[in-house]
Amino acid sequence: MSKMTLFNVNDKLKAGEMIVTSGLGGIYLPGIEIGKVKEVKIDNLGLNQTAYIEPFIVE
Repeated sequence: MSKMTLFNVNDKLKAGEMIVTSGLGGIYLPGIEIGKVKEVKIDNLGLNQTAYIEPFIVE
């Protein structure tokens, strides 16, 4: 399982949502499916949230 840290707790992620690339960084094309959100946790201070992602491809 992979971990993705988000710095804005207002970004509402839910279990089952698909994670795809945005293409904004210029490295990956937009729309590449990465995986599905398995669990989302907000840190103790309520400032960051961590999404645990089940990747579609495992190396």
